[in-house]
Amino acid sequence: MHVRSELSRKLWDTTTGKYLKTLYGHMSIVIALAFSPDGQFLASASDDRTVKLWDLTTAECVQTLEEHDKSV
Repeated sequence: MHVRSELSRKLWDTTTGKYLKTLYGHMSIVIALAFSPDGQFLASASDDRTVKLWDLTTAECVQTLEEHDKSV
């Protein structure tokens, strides 16, 4: 039996070194990240073949783009 578990990503303020939030959702390594210009959202692309859009005020995934044929 193969069990997959979510991996967590920790978000830090690089100016202060302060821990901010933990994001849960991807099932494999994250390959790329992009912040929105206003810093309110984060897009993460993963080896699990999904892209997730995160609301950084709530640390919630607000959208998942799936069905990619390969890693994103």
